Amino acid sequence: YIAHPPFSRVPQEQGAGKRRFKTGGGEERRLARPTPCQAREDLLALKLRSTERMFSCFPKESRRMGLTFLVGPAGSGKTEWILQEIRQREREDPLGHPVLYIVPDHMTHDAERVLLASGLSGAIRTQVLSLSRLFWWLEGEGKDEPLRPVSPAAVQALLAYFVARGGSRSDEGVFAGLGPDAPRILREAIDEFRHSQLTARDLEDLYERLGRGERPTQERENTELPARGEASPAELLRLREKLGALLRLWQKRDRVLGERFVDYPGRLARLANRLRNSRELLNESVVYVDDFERLSPLELEVLLLLIGMSREAYVALTLDPEASSLRSNPPTFGNAGERSDAPGDLRPLWADAAALYERLRKGAEARGIEVKVKEFRGRPRYLHPDLRRAVECVEGFFGGTKHADGYGDGETCLRREAHPGAAVAAPGMHISAYARPSEEVEAAAQEILRLVGTGAYRFRDIAVYFRDEAYGPLLEATFARHRIPFFQVTRAGVAAHPFFFFLGRLARLSRRRADRETVLACLRTELLLPQGMEVARFREAVDRLELLARAYEIRILGAGGELSRRLKQVLAREERVTEDVNRVVRESLLPILRLRRAFHERLRVAEGIRLLDAFGEEHRFPERFRDWEEEARERGEFERAQVHRQIWRLWRSYADELTLLLGNAELTADEFFHVFLAGFEGLTVGLVPPTLDQVHLVLADRGEFADVRVAFVLGMADGSFPRSRASGSLFDAREREALRAWNVELADDEEEER
Repeated sequence: YIAHPPFSRVPQEQGAGKRRFKTGGGEERRLARPTPCQAREDLLALKLRSTERMFSCFPKESRRMGLTFLVGPAGSGKTEWILQEIRQREREDPLGHPVLYIVPDHMTHDAERVLLASGLSGAIRTQVLSLSRLFWWLEGEGKDEPLRPVSPAAVQALLAYFVARGGSRSDEGVFAGLGPDAPRILREAIDEFRHSQLTARDLEDLYERLGRGERPTQERENTELPARGEASPAELLRLREKLGALLRLWQKRDRVLGERFVDYPGRLARLANRLRNSRELLNESVVYVDDFERLSPLELEVLLLLIGMSREAYVALTLDPEASSLRSNPPTFGNAGERSDAPGDLRPLWADAAALYERLRKGAEARGIEVKVKEFRGRPRYLHPDLRRAVECVEGFFGGTKHADGYGDGETCLRREAHPGAAVAAPGMHISAYARPSEEVEAAAQEILRLVGTGAYRFRDIAVYFRDEAYGPLLEATFARHRIPFFQVTRAGVAAHPFFFFLGRLARLSRRRADRETVLACLRTELLLPQGMEVARFREAVDRLELLARAYEIRILGAGGELSRRLKQVLAREERVTEDVNRVVRESLLPILRLRRAFHERLRVAEGIRLLDAFGEEHRFPERFRDWEEEARERGEFERAQVHRQIWRLWRSYADELTLLLGNAELTADEFFHVFLAGFEGLTVGLVPPTLDQVHLVLADRGEFADVRVAFVLGMADGSFPRSRASGSLFDAREREALRAWNVELADDEEEER
């Protein structure tokens, strides 16, 4: 029996088939004897009501432990502590409240792998999620109509369509100044406003206020960055023109996407609304957040909402506790782009993490969430004591901290010998200087071969971290020459893939005339290999065709979907024309000319995509990709094999998106290809590391969980590692400062460059 008002549940009298219970007021009540099934159901309901009443005696806030920051420098054990906590919760109570492990998108695969690597056979209550995956996880649990995701590539193509259709003369001037990257720059500008939790209506209001000549009347809310002076009237006029052009483009974009499609900022906004309005699924959850350094205001809002409904929340930040007193005083900052050796200054090493800490702390305290700090001061990751001191030395030089053992002064702990290639910081860290990146890569390859030759290391124990994408081709060529197996951990762009290269060259062909160089470039993709012909024979036939065209000075190979008259005459009378050449002309060259002619003066986008799709199916492009995949696997090029396997599916997905967004839009052939190619830059395929003995090639900001015993860092230079990406922006630094005066916080140009 369980005591529960209003019944004492103590039997007073027992008769045949009846029980008599005494109520709280002394009144007796006769109850029928329940069946065994009814008794179990009653007992379960009674237990649930009793538990609810028991917990209702305590304030809800008292059951929450608040937000705990896990603060420590790199390698201090923050991530390992989180993983151990999650494993312990899984073992103790597999069916308990949800445990959410939130990491960046590119870390989810490695985080899941490492979580299950220490004897944990499975995870029932734990979900390893990025913010984007969290949206789709909750979306599947809801009852709303599911949304269709839309890729950045499709949004860029949509914006390219609006730009191509034209607008006012001032809009055309704004777009023309952006060059060929205008669709990407405009998409990023709109997304930047949306990440700052601003809508098109907010931008319209700001545009109207600037038009009325109003001045900002309220003080700036964010004073972390210094003001650069008030904008001149000419600068404000130029800013208003840009805002107007962007606003009209944004409104057109919203009318097309509507409520049916959602991109990443849209997913975050919808996720925030769901978290505000629904607390059933994630209430009383335990949240761990790891490996974030910077968050947009929208991402920060989602994270704070998630922390607010959780029972416990832990956020790991790479920040030296000795850099500033996190528990009492907020972190201090130097000016953007400046470095100070003062211990209290956090530029440049700890600045991002310290700023994120401060924003999270203020947001949590504003919501009444208790904030704690758990400090990590050990270095369990660095097993070699000399390597540990070398890392602390680098942190002291760039982070402004000094350690007890004296390592913190860059002038005393970084030693360089006179000749390049032999400088040493400590026995655990070797620093070499080379004149060119190719020499860096060659030296790394030779050292890898030496290490593996000793028998103490395998290739999979080694990782090469490099500064930017320019090192990728150098590493691939050098490692292939030395027969070093490798895998590049990244998302591969597909703009240079033979299929998309073919489409790009096809767009260059005039509808009426086909120039020699462009047609030969299409043929050399080998997509139109005649069935049964060997690749070597095909290449020889294409080379022979080029020699004939150059010998007879034939610059135009086709016109109106047929061969040019001059080329026909040469093919008919020239003795050097073999059967293979005739077959290439008939089965490869003519289909290209006829495909280009099929694009009329005006056609619908859906019709153009259908032509390209039918052409690929007719000439067996999917089979060709499968052949390339098998050949790449046989050569040991597993990364390239994965690209070939996904390329047709990626094309179909992109084509389907464009059909849904712009299927009925009528364009000229040139406009169609301009819009169609605008999204190619944003198309990528995901690559999964194979479980083989290979060296991992890792871009500088990836590979946190890699099991590495030896790390090579290429391209290291003060102020340029990793290299900043000058991708272009709609607003310059002065315009961003003017927007900041109106409390429109966009990323600062100097901050992005740093």
